[in-house]
Amino acid sequence: MSHEADQLEAAVALAKAAPEAKTKAEWYDELRKHANRIRQPGQRIESAVTAFIKDVDGQAIFEAYNKASHGPSVAGRELTPSQARAFLKAGAESDPGRGDAEGLAKLKQIAAELKARDPKLTDATAMVYALRTPDGMKAAAADRKARIGI
Repeated sequence: MSHEADQLEAAVALAKAAPEAKTKAEWYDELRKHANRIRQPGQRIESAVTAFIKDVDGQAIFEAYNKASHGPSVAGRELTPSQARAFLKAGAESDPGRGDAEGLAKLKQIAAELKARDPKLTDATAMVYALRTPDGMKAAAADRKARIGI
């Protein structure tokens, strides 16, 4: 068996046994990696992923991706400092009389702790780093749910 086939077999076994073992982004990377191997010349990766998830092995990995409940769905999609500022502004404007929602307050606390450890960080950069932490992701989700219900 080839190394690529071994990797696919291991990914499928993990997907079936423990879909929570990886984040959504990690499962998405698995989908892309294995879809790239069957990709035809000139075919876009998105089309190859669609074809791959129609395969039995691809279906198993795609089901694991759907079951994974933590982390962003695609790797590398962290907020930029300007997006972090917009996030903070949206939170502050959501209900001016009420103050920060609990999630946003927690997120600001994490950012303040990071900034205390590294005073060279700007407020926005500290917020970006806070959003990358597991507690920060939970706080952002709680804030989003409090503000817009999802």
